[in-house]
Amino acid sequence: NNAPLLMELVDDAVEKIGLTERPLIYFAVNRDFFNMVTTGFFHSMSAIVIGEKIIREMPDAESIEFIIAHEAAHIKNRDN
Repeated sequence: NNAPLLMELVDDAVEKIGLTERPLIYFAVNRDFFNMVTTGFFHSMSAIVIGEKIIREMPDAESIEFIIAHEAAHIKNRDN
């Protein structure tokens, strides 16, 4: 709820790759955390952790959405 534009990117990415439900989203408020990671073994318990630094340093929203879609694909493919 604190980052509606980011959540919109998440929803768009999840829809584009065909994931049936949005994973939990955690925002790592850490100036040095330049990464996104996926955790969990079951779709209903999976999460994507999004680092503050990667959001600040990506050139545009499309780049952020691409990385989110990449992480969501790990969940969809159960390879996280």
